[in-house]
Amino acid sequence: MSGIVRARRERLNRLAVADTVQQWHAIMPLVNAHLAADQRYLSEGIASDVDAQSVLDTSLPSAFNQSHNVRNQQRHSVAVPLSDAEHARIADSLARLRVHLSMLAVGSVRQSDEPLRLAIQVERLNEGFNQERSRDQEVIDILVALLALGPMPATQWEAEVEELDNLLSRLARVPLP
Repeated sequence: MSGIVRARRERLNRLAVADTVQQWHAIMPLVNAHLAADQRYLSEGIASDVDAQSVLDTSLPSAFNQSHNVRNQQRHSVAVPLSDAEHARIADSLARLRVHLSMLAVGSVRQSDEPLRLAIQVERLNEGFNQERSRDQEVIDILVALLALGPMPATQWEAEVEELDNLLSRLARVPLP
C-alpha cells in the first residue's frame, strides 16, 4: 500500500512540475521582451520597462510577478557598459540555475559543474532542516530567479538557453499512469 501511495505522490509532484514548466512556456514572450529590452539597454543605454499585460495573452502567474518587476528594476540600477564583475555575476548565477535544474531533471551534472553541484546540495540540505520543499517549488524558485536575472547579455543567454530548454522539457515529461 505504501508503494502505491508513494507512486501516486510522485506522479502528482511530476504533474505539478509539468504545470510549472507550461507556465514558463506561456510567459516566454515576456522573457523574450525582457531580453530585447536588456539588449537595447546594454547597446544603447536606453532603460525601458517591459509591460507584462501588453506582451502576454493571459495574466502573469503570481509566482513570476515580483521577478518581472525586479528584472525591470535591474535595467535602471546597473551601469552600462557592464563591468567584468557584473558579467561574471550574471554568468555565475545563470550557471548555478542551469546546474540546479540539471540536478532536478537528470540527477547529474557535467564534471566541470561538480563544485556548483556540491554547493547547491549543501544549500538544499541546510534548507531541508528548516522546511521540506517540493520539487515543484524548487523548479518555481529556479524559474523565478531566471526571470529576475538581468540585464542579460545575449551571448550569455544564447550559451545556456538550449540546455535550459532541454532540461525543462525533460522535467515536463509525465510518465503514463
